[in-house]
Amino acid sequence: MIAIPSLDLVLTPNGFGIVSNQNIVPASRERVDALITSLESQRDAAIEALILRLSSRTAWQQSVPGKYFASTLFPNFHLCRRLNINDQLWQRFQSLHARLIKIENVLAETYFSHKQIDIFRHHALTNFRYATAIEEQVIKAFQSYELQLLTDIQVNNQCYYDLVTIIRDHSSEFPAWNSSKVAELYTPQVILTKKHQVDSGFNIIQMQNTMK
Repeated sequence: MIAIPSLDLVLTPNGFGIVSNQNIVPASRERVDALITSLESQRDAAIEALILRLSSRTAWQQSVPGKYFASTLFPNFHLCRRLNINDQLWQRFQSLHARLIKIENVLAETYFSHKQIDIFRHHALTNFRYATAIEEQVIKAFQSYELQLLTDIQVNNQCYYDLVTIIRDHSSEFPAWNSSKVAELYTPQVILTKKHQVDSGFNIIQMQNTMK
């Protein structure tokens, strides 16, 4: 694709010249650009098809390319289409991918924990094949908030708290979160007072009232 613009040039002793003879006329710049765009689209379609086919293979998931695509909640070019991006998908995906990693790391440390988000990412990579209905609901809501952040739309913190509430209410389906340090931030601290201390305090108040 990169080489195409130079294919109609020939190097002569006097410098570069345009390929031309009686039977062949050099293609216009517009035709060359259209060919490059077409090849780029075919390449992007091939990448996307490969991701879908390979995503269920454990060996690929554990490979360097597999870990790259599994490192966010958007493992394929559907991310671009949801943002109304329809060309240069591979380049745009890589740019958005880097931003998503930063966003997800911040949200993991504050609300969801890194272990739980890793599980969410795996479900997204495998197209929710092994996710429960509640997990899929939480992940898709999470994804919608990320898309807003990518387009510089502020997300109310209450949206994240609502997801945390769902996770807490279905603790058996989110064991990674419940065993994380982040979960401790959302566990109310209960201060237990010994009974004799309470009774003593009550007796002191009674004595003070009697003295009055």
